[in-house]
Amino acid sequence: MGLKVLFLFGLAFILTGQILLAQGNEFVYSQRPVEFANHVSGVPSVWKPFISIGPSSKVFNVGLLLLALNYFKEVKRGVLLIFLATLVLLHLIPVPLRLVVGYSLTLLGFGIIFLKSKAGIVSDQNTHTQKTN
Repeated sequence: MGLKVLFLFGLAFILTGQILLAQGNEFVYSQRPVEFANHVSGVPSVWKPFISIGPSSKVFNVGLLLLALNYFKEVKRGVLLIFLATLVLLHLIPVPLRLVVGYSLTLLGFGIIFLKSKAGIVSDQNTHTQKTN
């Protein structure tokens, strides 16, 4: 349960970042620089996947979709939302504020998946407990 919650918090932080970036260049450039960025830029194992490629990359979004496909039999609605989000994030469905809409759908989709799959695990445990008694 803990890792699923952390995963959803991570997606929420990505969404928050995209909402801030949607405020425009003037807003972004008026912010003070983050000091740790200088240290991170010198570490290739951190810089390349998280800064150069980043969360808006096609690899990241397709990876989230592939991860969601594991739950397709259990929670079709959540996976379909993530599929729709991937289409939005890959520019295949044009919408205003593409990243905000795409990551909102992704967060909602994984929220549904994790809530439904958690309920399925609990009912499976109860069934198993009843069979052994």
